[in-house]
Amino acid sequence: MPAAGLVMATGVMMAAAQLGAAYPGAKLDGAMDRQVCAVSYKLETPDPIERVAAFYKAQAAMASVRLLDDSGARFAGYRMLTFSSRPKFLFVLLARSGTRTRIAVRYHLDEPRGCH
Repeated sequence: MPAAGLVMATGVMMAAAQLGAAYPGAKLDGAMDRQVCAVSYKLETPDPIERVAAFYKAQAAMASVRLLDDSGARFAGYRMLTFSSRPKFLFVLLARSGTRTRIAVRYHLDEPRGCH
């Protein structure tokens, strides 16, 4: 069991309040891509799109990163969320596939040296 304050998605563990943390209890779909300036990963969960979107919106609010765009229900079975507070940037794409929600997350880290 992860330590208090951590969330675990199979293969991804980060502080629950950390922007870009994995959705709790989700299963990692493929390898996590870590780069100097960004982290990307894909997850899968049986939870509905609305619950997953609410998690990322709350996470961004805790990190004082504003929501730039939320497609909401404009596209049946899909939802796109974009958050930014320079230099932080979080993009979340949600897609319903049968009884599962697929989650694609790309989080641009604070600007370390070498990032533009």
